Amino acid sequence: MANIIDVNYFVGQIAIPFDNVDPDEFTSTYIAVYEREILIRFLGYDLYKRFTEGLAQPSPAQIWLDLRDGVEYTVDVNSVSHLIKWNGLANSDKVSLIAYYVYYKWLSQNDTQVTGTGVGRSTKENAEIYDPNFKLVQAWNNVLELSGLNWYPKTEPTLYNFINDNKETYLPDEFDPWIFKPIEPANFLGI
Repeated sequence: MANIIDVNYFVGQIAIPFDNVDPDEFTSTYIAVYEREILIRFLGYDLYKRFTEGLAQPSPAQIWLDLRDGVEYTVDVNSVSHLIKWNGLANSDKVSLIAYYVYYKWLSQNDTQVTGTGVGRSTKENAEIYDPNFKLVQAWNNVLELSGLNWYPKTEPTLYNFINDNKETYLPDEFDPWIFKPIEPANFLGI
C-alpha cells in the first residue's frame, strides 16, 4: 500500500529542508516506517490491517476513505446532536497526526550525530544552533491533540473520538476490544 501522507505535509511549523534532505529517502526512511508505527499504536494491528488492505482495493469502501480523508458525522451529547468534522489522517489542509509524529521522529534522530569520539551536534558558521525541545514538544503534543484520549470531550474531532463514535462500523465484534494506546503529553522539562 502507498503511504497515506507524503512530503507535502512537511511545511510550516514542521517544515523539512528538502533542499538538504532527499525527499525519496525521507519517504522510505521516515514516512513509511513511522506512519505504520503510529497507526498500529492508535488503531491496533487488527484495525490497521483491515484499513490498509481496504485502501489497497481498486475501489476502497467508503469507511476506509472516511478514516483516511475525513467526514462529517453527528454525535449526541446530553440529548443534543453535534455535527463533528473529522479531518482524516490525510487531508487538503496538510495537517495530520502522522506528519507530526514523523516530524518528531525525524527531528529527534537528526539533532545529533554519532562520531568516532562520541555523540555531537554539528555547528554551522555564522549560525546559532538552538535546542530542538520546543519543536519536539510542540510536534508531540499535536499528535496527542489530533489522536485524542478517552477523556477528551466527545465533540473534539480526534481519531479516538471518530473511531469510538463509529464503533459499529470500525469495530465489529470479532475485533473488540479496540487496542488504542494513547501517548502522554510532553513538556519542555522532559517530564
